Amino acid sequence: MVALFGLAGQFADLASARGTTLLDEAVRNQEIPEDLPRSSSWNSQAVRLTTAHRAKGQCWSWVVVAGVNDGVWPPEPRPPSLVSLEGLDPELDSGGGGQDLGAERRLLHAACLSASQRLFVTAVDGDDQIPSSFFHLIDAPLETPAAIGQAPAWTPASLVGELRRTAADDQAAPGLRQAAVERLAELADDRLFRGADPALWWSVGPGPCTSAAGGPANAGAPAGLVTPDETRHRSGPALEGQAGSDAGGLTGPGDRLSPRAPEAGPRLSEAGGGPIVVHASQAETLLTCPRQWFLARRARAERPPTPAASVGSIIHSIVQDPSANLEEMTARLAERWEEVRFPAAWMSRPQFDQARAALERYDAYRRAKDRQVVGSELTVRVGPVDPGGEPDEPGQPGQPGQLGDPGVSGATTGPLIVQGRLDRLEADRDQRLWVVDFKTGRTAPTKAGAAANIQLGLYQLAGTLGAFGPGAVIAGAELVYLRLPDGAGSSLPKVFVQESIQTTAHLSQEVALPVADWPVAAAVGDQWRYPTWVHHRLAMAGAILGQDSYPGVRGPGCRACAFRHGCGAADPAGGGR
Repeated sequence: MVALFGLAGQFADLASARGTTLLDEAVRNQEIPEDLPRSSSWNSQAVRLTTAHRAKGQCWSWVVVAGVNDGVWPPEPRPPSLVSLEGLDPELDSGGGGQDLGAERRLLHAACLSASQRLFVTAVDGDDQIPSSFFHLIDAPLETPAAIGQAPAWTPASLVGELRRTAADDQAAPGLRQAAVERLAELADDRLFRGADPALWWSVGPGPCTSAAGGPANAGAPAGLVTPDETRHRSGPALEGQAGSDAGGLTGPGDRLSPRAPEAGPRLSEAGGGPIVVHASQAETLLTCPRQWFLARRARAERPPTPAASVGSIIHSIVQDPSANLEEMTARLAERWEEVRFPAAWMSRPQFDQARAALERYDAYRRAKDRQVVGSELTVRVGPVDPGGEPDEPGQPGQPGQLGDPGVSGATTGPLIVQGRLDRLEADRDQRLWVVDFKTGRTAPTKAGAAANIQLGLYQLAGTLGAFGPGAVIAGAELVYLRLPDGAGSSLPKVFVQESIQTTAHLSQEVALPVADWPVAAAVGDQWRYPTWVHHRLAMAGAILGQDSYPGVRGPGCRACAFRHGCGAADPAGGGR
C-alpha cells in the first residue's frame, strides 16, 4: 500500500481522467516478484540489508553502518505536538531530548557490536551534510576516500549545454570542438534538443561564427544575436520581421486576407542599419522596462502561462468571430475549458462563471454599439516610417510636420516598421473607423494612461499612414475590459476611449515614461518635436532598440515582474542589472 501511494505521488494530475489512466497503466506494468519459499530466510552467501533495530542480537563477519550523518542519526527532533502523548496513555512517553539521544546512541552501539571481524561506519562530509556527533565517538581510524567524480545526469538541455561549452572552448582540442559542432548540427532539427540551433543563440556582443567564405556570418547583425555558423548556414534570413519592403497594409483571416503570422519580438534588419520592426503589443513593455521586454520577448524566458492567462487566451480566441452569438460562444467556452489546468478542482467552476460573464459583457457591448465590423484579428504592417521631426525649438510646440508625412531623419533612430495584430476594426454610420482592443485582465488603467496607450496609438498611426486604405478617417480607439463591469450592476464592460490622433495630435495630460531619465530620452526629446505623441513614443522605442541595451527600470510593475530577482532596478541590493 505504501508503494502504491508512492507511485501515485509521481503523477501530478490525478484529478483528470488522463492522470488516472496513466496511473492505472503504470500499476499494471509493475512486476512484483513472488515471495518463494525460504526467500526471506538468511543466506550466508548474500549481503543482508537490514535496519539497526532488526540487527539487534545478530552477528556477521563484516558490517557496514552507513549514513551516520547529522539529522539522520540521531534523526531530527519531532515537532511539538498539540496533544500530549502522556495524556493519552501513561505508557506512551514522548521523551525528552536527552532520553532520545541516549536511545539513539545505544542503538548505534548495538549495530556496531553485530560485527565480529570488521566494522565500517560511513558518513558524508559535504556542503549540505556533516557527520553526526555519534560518528566521532567511534574509536577507530578515520579514512577519507579520494573524491569520486559523479557522472552527470544527462538531459537534452544539459547535453546541448555541454556541447556548446565544448564548441566555444578555445582551450579544447580542435578535433573535439569540431565533433561538438557536428553533433549540434545533427541535433538542431530535433525539437527535443532546443538550443542546439545556433540561430537561437544569444551572446553579449557580436558572435564569433564565420561563414563558409571565411568572413563574419553575422556581419551587420545586431549585437546580441549570433547567426548560424558555417556548419549549418541557412539560405533564408535568420531574423523574423525583415523590413525589406516598404509595402504596408492590412491582412487577416478571410478570402482576401492572409492568415496571421506568429508575432515575434522586434528585430533589427539583417542588413544592419535598416528599418527596425516595432510590434504594437510589445511597445508598452519596451517603454516601461526594457529589461523585462528583452527577457520575455527576445530571450523567451517567461514562465508558463497561469490559469488566469489561459482563460484570457480562450476568451480572446472566442470573440475573434464577430458572427457568433452568445449561445455559440458559451458552447465553445465549455468545449475548450478542459485546456485550463487549475491547481485545485474547486477553482474551475468560479472561473468558468467569470469567463461566461465576460462573454455576456462582450455580447452586450457589441449590441450597444451601432457599428459595422470591418475586420477581426487583422495583421497590420506599415512602413518604413521615420518618426523624426524638425522642431522650431526643442521642447516647445512648433510645426514639426504634417501628420502622415514620412518626416525627416531624426538623430536618434532611423526608419521603423510598425506591425501588430488588431483585435477589431469597426466603422460607424459616417464610415469613420474605430480601433478596438479587447483586454481580459483585471487591472484597469487610468484615463490618462488609456489616452496614452501606445498599442492603440500605433494602430491609429498605421491607419493614418494607409494601412486601413487611402483616406481613412480614424474616429478614435477603445480599450474594452471584458472581465470588468462598467460600474455596479452594469451588463456592459469597462471601456476606455482614446481620442483620434487626426484631431488631437498631442496629449493634453502628458504621461511620464519610466525611461524618461535615460540619456537616450534626452536625445529623443518631448512630444512637441513630433507630428503626434505616437511619433514621439515610436521614436523612443526605436532609440532603445537601436542602442541594443536593455537595463531594468524601476516602476510600479516591479513587484509583479517575473524577472525582479537579480534586477538592480527592482532590488538595488541584489546588484543585478
